Amino acid sequence: MIKKQIIYKTYKHHSVRVLHDPIDASKFDVRFTQSSYPTWSVWHKNADELLMKELVQIYSIRAWIFQWLPPRLVHWMVIGG
Repeated sequence: MIKKQIIYKTYKHHSVRVLHDPIDASKFDVRFTQSSYPTWSVWHKNADELLMKELVQIYSIRAWIFQWLPPRLVHWMVIGG
């Protein structure tokens, strides 16, 4: 099933993406990723609308802060080790 992208925000090499499920209108997927090496991704599947709005706000603030830090430091802060 192909999901519709409704929100896509980028901050340098970080992105926040929200996908909407066309079959179930109350389900959203939220993805927070880093595109530069080392890459990582945090994915929340089947979130409801309130959780989606909360996650988008949290991840947008984090991405705005992380854009000025080195990618390896951000990888260590998000993923660890």
